[in-house]
Amino acid sequence: MNLVSADASFIVGDDRFSALSIWLMMDFKVDDESCGQCDYIQTPAVIAGNLSVPWDCAFIRTDCGRPNGENHKGAVDWWRRKKVEYDVIGKIYA
Repeated sequence: MNLVSADASFIVGDDRFSALSIWLMMDFKVDDESCGQCDYIQTPAVIAGNLSVPWDCAFIRTDCGRPNGENHKGAVDWWRRKKVEYDVIGKIYA
C-alpha cells in the first residue's frame, strides 16, 4: 500500500507526468502451464448480456506455486471487493 500511495502521489504532484496507469485492476486466475487452463463458466449476469460481470473460473488449483492459483496484485480481489489500494488511489485522484 505504501508503494502504491507513494507512486501515485509522486505522479500526481509532478507536472512532467500526464497520467498513471494502474497495472492490474483485479486479481485473476493464473492461466499458465503450471496451473492449467481455466474452465470458465457463465454466470447468470453474463448469460443475460451483462458483460461487465466477470466470468467465473470453475476451479482454482492450489498446488501450482501461487496462492490459490491466483495473481493477487489487483486493486480489487477475486470477488471484486475493493482492497486498501483501491481507496488509496481514489483519494489521491479525488
